[in-house]
Amino acid sequence: TTLDVGQLIYRVPVSHADFEAVGRLRTQVFSPHLTSTYSKYMQERMYTAACAEKALVVLAVAGTADSSQDQQIVGAADVALSSVAGSSEAIGYVTNVVVDPRARRRGIGRRLMEELEPLVQAHGLSALGMHVDEANEAARELYLGCGYVLGSCLEGTAESELFAEFVASDSGPQVLMSKLLCTRIEDDHKGLLGALKSFFGE
Repeated sequence: TTLDVGQLIYRVPVSHADFEAVGRLRTQVFSPHLTSTYSKYMQERMYTAACAEKALVVLAVAGTADSSQDQQIVGAADVALSSVAGSSEAIGYVTNVVVDPRARRRGIGRRLMEELEPLVQAHGLSALGMHVDEANEAARELYLGCGYVLGSCLEGTAESELFAEFVASDSGPQVLMSKLLCTRIEDDHKGLLGALKSFFGE
């Protein structure tokens, strides 16, 4: 089935309920093997807590901007802080990108990645990266289309020196993708930046 998302709004979380909605969405997408109500509930709690601890989160929301009750979160992307080995330089690691299966093929994943960049830059981070399953060609194509490169984007920095703390020992073959960010923040992202500063009381 497909979901009529209408006009999408991209914003940062404004309440714990937003994180809970992301937890439910991630459980639906990433943990479809769970069948019992209890196991789903515990997984949702884990995803909710993990999302709330991330440095930056962007949501794709279907509904009207003036009525939070009518809004439905159909996508989310988040970033954790990292650093370059042997350096104090801060960089960001994209830990999760999730889109409601009923709302896919509408460019939501790409737009979430685009919306993350000015927020990352506003926090002084110079690069973004993530690991992608080697067999996931669709994800690789998405990130290549967003300007990411395979391997390290930082001159003089080896691939092994980036994001090593995020590689799970039991994960399958993965490839690193990364992007060096420019310093100019586009005008069409200023509203999202304003919302972020308001949320953090800046």
